[in-house]
Amino acid sequence: MRIGATSELPGRVIGLVKCRSASEAREPRFSYLRLFLGRVSQTSNLESSHYEHNLPSKSEIFEDRIVDVVRWIDWGEPGCWACRFHSGSKYDIKRSDASWEEIFRCWNNVPLQRCHIVAPSLGGTNKVSNLFLMCRECHDRMPNTDIPEIFFEWARAQSWNARENAKILDAMKAFGIGGEVWAEFDQVITSEAFKVWSEGKSGLHWPQSSYASISSRLTPATIVGLAVYYLRTFGTCQCQARRADWPTG
Repeated sequence: MRIGATSELPGRVIGLVKCRSASEAREPRFSYLRLFLGRVSQTSNLESSHYEHNLPSKSEIFEDRIVDVVRWIDWGEPGCWACRFHSGSKYDIKRSDASWEEIFRCWNNVPLQRCHIVAPSLGGTNKVSNLFLMCRECHDRMPNTDIPEIFFEWARAQSWNARENAKILDAMKAFGIGGEVWAEFDQVITSEAFKVWSEGKSGLHWPQSSYASISSRLTPATIVGLAVYYLRTFGTCQCQARRADWPTG
């Protein structure tokens, strides 16, 4: 999403748009699974309590760093500056003529953490120039050195889509989904019959680590496992059956 024409954008954010890297464009596409999983995910805005009073606000970091972040970002869809995880449309800036006050409010509310590029234990400061807005998962994964170049090289290589694809592939491997059954699996996972059958058979999982970018979600293993169970039990013929004949148990 891009908010308005460049002439409508406030001062320093002119021309910044969302973009996809060449490596991301080559990633396997599991958009239907990610969409299924994303519908019921929830995010959390938790930060360690000592951060709350000692660091500049997220909007101050956004205002100062937006022109020299490691990659161009869509300022209208606040997200992680490393992997580009998007927390949901409720944090988006929806008006093309949004004021700075509205933009700052949205960036202050987005569930991102204010992360030190160089940790205080290694001599880093709480100045805006040493802070970066990231999701909790990126914050946990980031390198911890006193050399900023190492952090920025790592940050440029992050992709939330690539991580999700890897988790989906891992779940498919666990349930034995290979090339010979891929077409049947795809037919099941995208069918309305499976969606109706799977309702009420799964629940949100709360990560035990407390740092994942999504606080509660349907895990890839949940949906893949249900689809495999459906395929083994009913086959693909039920996907084309009349609605009255769809399995319910």
